[in-house]
Amino acid sequence: MELNQISKPAVPQLWVPRPLPKLAELHFDKEKAFADDELLRLLHQPANRAWMKEHDFITVKVNGKWVKLLYMPIDKVKFLLTRIFGLWRREIKSVQPFFNASLAIVRIHVQNPLTGEWTWHDGVGAAPMQTDKGASATDASALKADAAIKAGGSSVSYAVKNACECWGDIFGGNAQNADAIQFHGTYQDLADKLRQEANNGNAIAGAAYSAMTLDIPEIKTTF
Repeated sequence: MELNQISKPAVPQLWVPRPLPKLAELHFDKEKAFADDELLRLLHQPANRAWMKEHDFITVKVNGKWVKLLYMPIDKVKFLLTRIFGLWRREIKSVQPFFNASLAIVRIHVQNPLTGEWTWHDGVGAAPMQTDKGASATDASALKADAAIKAGGSSVSYAVKNACECWGDIFGGNAQNADAIQFHGTYQDLADKLRQEANNGNAIAGAAYSAMTLDIPEIKTTF
């Protein structure tokens, strides 16, 4: 027998790969996880286009073309904060001049409607200080009398919106991002499966689905 024809002894396979577990199989409280999913699904709904406005001078590139930035006015953002979270508060961390603009950093605190616990997101915003017509934007001697108060208030509003967009697209984020990934709940597949089995007469699946959805507060999305 030639050397290249000698068969090598089989090496025993000591480790057999297993499929990775799903998050729905690991969570300690599936009912709470599903309720969290429903809240996240609400927060990641696209913003109401009827509420969005075109910015006066800021433009963004969409599909190769420069268009005016769409933003949600601050009154709509505050309405959504109250409608979804109920209790919330604004903490202004700083407002300071930045070249010819006002720069603000705020922290928005909200109460989770499912747990009652408080959480927060920080946001940053800036707004230019207005100068007299025809003057350079960097000419401090040409600043309008109310330039600081207007720019300061606007920068705080932008910072509030910037913080809220961290919770989800319903506050106006990704309105012009064609590559944004749509939200899909981690536990939505499990709930859909239980609902389907319940409709097929599986009483145990029906009880499990009822338990998952029983404690979810009704949050209408008609705004």
